[in-house]
Amino acid sequence: QIRAGDIRRERTGIHAIVAILRNQTVLAYDTFNIARNEEHLRLAKSAHSMLPSDLGVLYNKEALKHDLDIFLLTIPRFMERRFTLNELHGDHQLGPTPMVLRPFIVEKSGTILFAPPGAGKTFIALLMAQSIHHGRATLWDVWQRKVLYVNLERSEESLWRRMGGINDALMLPSSAALPVLTARGHTLKDVAPQIRRAVRDGCADVVFVDSLSRAGLGTMVDDENANAGMDLLNNIAPTWVLIAHSPRADDTHVFGSQMYDGAADVVVRLKSARGKSTIGLSLKMTKANDVPFADSEFWELSFSDRGL
Repeated sequence: QIRAGDIRRERTGIHAIVAILRNQTVLAYDTFNIARNEEHLRLAKSAHSMLPSDLGVLYNKEALKHDLDIFLLTIPRFMERRFTLNELHGDHQLGPTPMVLRPFIVEKSGTILFAPPGAGKTFIALLMAQSIHHGRATLWDVWQRKVLYVNLERSEESLWRRMGGINDALMLPSSAALPVLTARGHTLKDVAPQIRRAVRDGCADVVFVDSLSRAGLGTMVDDENANAGMDLLNNIAPTWVLIAHSPRADDTHVFGSQMYDGAADVVVRLKSARGKSTIGLSLKMTKANDVPFADSEFWELSFSDRGL
């Protein structure tokens, strides 16, 4: 068997991880630009050297190389056929734009929630995520969906502590769980395969990512890197909510390329003011596709020794 996976278009051409197997045993594999003939030859020679001698005589290196060439030549055609051309027309029977959490999260769309560090973004994101996952309309109108919260910034113990207060605020039992993928010290690019698998297996409809600064795709001020990050999110999650930071000198927009704002359907600016044991928050929509701009919301988070 010859298999290809992780097929993607890079600046230099189409890359993939290519493996040659016999009876489900991997003989050789590598990741390379599939247009490079020398890579084909090297992989074929490596795999052929692992065949039993009698089989190697019947199926020589040249034949294996030829079959590998033919297989890899089909990949560009496969990529072209992944997308379909459809004629679209207006349909008022579809009804209003479907929401997941009104007014900030639209189904099958992307939302960015941004603020300076330490402003309370994670608390708001956890309140939203847990509200959606359990269909709890204590704070917002929600439509229950399966949620996956991707934690790239904090320890799992930190989230355990926060979730106690989150459940109290939503009047949920302490046992009400939220599916969380914790990968502190890693990037969104690293965990993308696990997120994609969770969505594909029906374990997640809405994905929260904390945060954009852990995308792992290079400098955030580069438009191409920003587009790559947004393409990655759109590819792995049908509905996503992304926590982002604002620049130190200007908290009116997301830090980095304007392409982040361009890719999101809803952008929400969070501002905060801290008291001794409280945080006052405002949530203001700065962008809204397919939904009307909503009035700003104002919240107060109060804390005790037990947390929120």
